[in-house]
Amino acid sequence: MSGRGLAWVLCGVLLSTSMPAAEFYHGRKTPIPENARVVLSTGKDEYFLGENILVHFKLENTGGPAFEAEFGGDYRAAPRHLRFVVSGIDASGRPVADPCPNSMCMGGLGGPRPITPEKPYYQSLPILRYLLFEEPGTYIVTMHHDCGWEETDGRKYPEARITLRLKHPSPVQASELVEVWLAEPPYLGTVSGKKSDPYADFSVIRCAAYLEPLARHAAEGSENAVVGVGSIATPEATCVLVDLLDTADDEFRANVCRQLGARLPDPYLEGLLGKRNPFEDDRNAVRRRLIERSWRPEFTDEIREHAARFLADERKEWVATGAFFMECVGQPSDAVLVEQALDREVHRTLTLEFETRLYPRPRGACQELLRAAQVLLARGAPAPTRPVSDGQSMFFLLALKENETFRPDGWREMCDRLLRSDIPYVQEQTLIALPAPMPQPLRKHLAPILASGDIDASIEACRIIGRDKLIDQKDGVLKVCQTAKEDWLFRAAGNALHALGADYERLEILVARLDEPGLLFDCLDSLKPIMFDNTGGGGSSRNIDLEAEARRIKPKWQAFIHDHEAYLRAGGKFTLPDPNVPAEMFPEQYSITLKDGTRWP
Repeated sequence: MSGRGLAWVLCGVLLSTSMPAAEFYHGRKTPIPENARVVLSTGKDEYFLGENILVHFKLENTGGPAFEAEFGGDYRAAPRHLRFVVSGIDASGRPVADPCPNSMCMGGLGGPRPITPEKPYYQSLPILRYLLFEEPGTYIVTMHHDCGWEETDGRKYPEARITLRLKHPSPVQASELVEVWLAEPPYLGTVSGKKSDPYADFSVIRCAAYLEPLARHAAEGSENAVVGVGSIATPEATCVLVDLLDTADDEFRANVCRQLGARLPDPYLEGLLGKRNPFEDDRNAVRRRLIERSWRPEFTDEIREHAARFLADERKEWVATGAFFMECVGQPSDAVLVEQALDREVHRTLTLEFETRLYPRPRGACQELLRAAQVLLARGAPAPTRPVSDGQSMFFLLALKENETFRPDGWREMCDRLLRSDIPYVQEQTLIALPAPMPQPLRKHLAPILASGDIDASIEACRIIGRDKLIDQKDGVLKVCQTAKEDWLFRAAGNALHALGADYERLEILVARLDEPGLLFDCLDSLKPIMFDNTGGGGSSRNIDLEAEARRIKPKWQAFIHDHEAYLRAGGKFTLPDPNVPAEMFPEQYSITLKDGTRWP
């Protein structure tokens, strides 16, 4: 099965949002034009529940001078454009719920557009991604966009309303609609500034009237039908998904797992586990609704059986899927299956491709297996006190980390043995699990780990050295700071040196590395908090000769820190703008956002 096939069940389960529009726009705002108006329209007067409804947003110039409106920057990793503010009420005036509130957004492309009387701006919004319609009836939908403008008491964002009429399909109509939707060409995305043609969106069908025809097509292998079943929050839909797990096709089964995983009782949602990484979107509200309406305890045993099969698979994606299922429904007696899988997967880290796009790194299936082990320990699985395998050692380390009363006889000696493991992942997990401060007899392992070249074990060693202020380990950290190229290790070494009071030595290293290929902006970003007391983010253009710019500015930085050595060694900082800090010390087209919101130079 390909990586795209499963794409981590979790990513399918855990990737949507509703924030005030202004929070997504950080450019210079302009007054709202007097000749700006919004008009909403749809393709027809009446829709069925579950039918994808496109509301066409039109920003028009009613006459007079052209004006600019700014769109975009609000859709990456989100299920919809987030700067559009959409609300709805039913015929009784009751608000319509947001189906996926409070989700994350990773930005996106955008920019200003000229709006003239002859050239309005269109955006077609799939309204079911903004509003949760669950009953037939008449609804009033209101919409606006900030457009990059400044709202005042006297002039509000232009908005518009439209009335939607929804009806419930009969069984025959539901079956016919599913046939039509499945026959439509694949959705290729909207085009900003233009109306979109109608298309089917199986992820927002939600209406149980479509379950029977969707289930029938899903059983015949339709991927879209599986997504449609996954959108329906009923126990009957869950039954369909569980039955589909028996399919032999990996790609298809991966899709089933993504849909099913969204409605499993994930202990993360109850605060029993943390996020896998800082960028994970838990889709909390969406999943809670699915769990509340569609999960029943009687599904547990069958899902545990599938989880056991997945854990025994040789492919890391399926092992991770089995681990996630065990997190949700596993029992203490399942711990041995997770332990056996951990034993295999920990060894696999020796040859596994090193992940660079996420941190903490999943290390194949290991991260998810550790989460499953943590939950099973909390549910009563016994922790081994004298582990004899790497799988048992992971359970031992988790118990040591999570339970401050778990300190069996010889635990320090056991940790000493694990820190001498020939598997760096075991060393890393041991450093993570050790109580603070690190026991004195175990500190002898820090220097060899720093010198080992293993990135993640070295990161954890740097973390402990900084946390416990282990000044005797400074030389090892300095060497890491001089050589590290991986982002997380580069920062971990810098943070440790800061904690050890070695900012000036770090400053010298950063300046010395300015002209190393690919490190110019990383070094500048790390230099700023050491040098300046009022800086925030930095903006830069890569459409310049970076190597030439690095060679140009490096001697200027070397001269600067030499001339101000005493001041900098004493912890002194500069406040920008400062005549002592010329703009020539930075590359062309580079600017720094200051804490007061202005930019320098």
